[in-house]
Amino acid sequence: MIRRTLLDSKGNITVDELKQDAEKVLDVLIQQPEVDVNHVTLIGHREGTIVVPRVAIDNPGKLDNIVLMGQ
Repeated sequence: MIRRTLLDSKGNITVDELKQDAEKVLDVLIQQPEVDVNHVTLIGHREGTIVVPRVAIDNPGKLDNIVLMGQ
């Protein structure tokens, strides 16, 4: 397995670690009573354009849309 490593202000972090963090946030988000779980959109910007599609693939049914924005 290839582990892609990104350098950020905290040091090295892998794409898998970013994905796990995003999945934790998604799980907390969909538990909120004001969130319509049938219409959840996840937006990825910069490094997020690598992470968000992986979250969507591994979490079918949790996301209605994804938006990817890159530079």
